[in-house]
Amino acid sequence: MVRLSLRLPNQLHEKLRWAAFKQRRSQQAVVLEILEKALAQVTVPEEARR
Repeated sequence: MVRLSLRLPNQLHEKLRWAAFKQRRSQQAVVLEILEKALAQVTVPEEARR
């Protein structure tokens, strides 16, 4: 697994915190779900994989 540091505007962070609280999930779980949905149609070419 890769570690990623992310800077968020305060307003977006508050929305993330609230979504995680309401769903009784971690902020990481909420972010992963959002990214998975947003990137579902992206295919990485074999030569671009590490």
